[in-house]
Amino acid sequence: MNNVLVIAVLLASAMLSGCATHAGPQAVNEVSRFQRLEPGHTTKQQVFESFGQPHMAVIADPTGETLWRYFQVNARTNPSGLIPYVGLAIGGKDLTFTQADFHFDCDGKLSKIERLAGAKYRNQWVGLADAVVPNPYAASVEVEMRASGLVFDKVAARRAAAWADAVD
Repeated sequence: MNNVLVIAVLLASAMLSGCATHAGPQAVNEVSRFQRLEPGHTTKQQVFESFGQPHMAVIADPTGETLWRYFQVNARTNPSGLIPYVGLAIGGKDLTFTQADFHFDCDGKLSKIERLAGAKYRNQWVGLADAVVPNPYAASVEVEMRASGLVFDKVAARRAAAWADAVD
């Protein structure tokens, strides 16, 4: 009976190991969308129309400059999580991500675009702890959307904030 249970657990683990989670707009990886944007002329409204609601917003109070950050994240179960018993302690996700930063001047015009691709490991216990701790990203996006006169989606902001927290 124990052998059957071990085999069942191993088969289930093998099937789950192929599962991946994708979050964030694929637009962050579409070069053509970036080519349409022109620093000095493109507005927040135009970036919003092209990429949607940002996942993170940072407002520099003294200068009035703003940063909008978007993520596209792919998460795959790390094989260490499949090791019986040990996986409970050291399991987690391998994350690959693309980050796009849009910098706006005090007039709301695009001043600079930066893109970054990266990878990192995230332990499952860190992810669980982050889920319990309040996350400021959704609130900052709400403030920015309202200040910019743009539609705010609270559900999307909370979902995006979780991935922004994982990558940031």
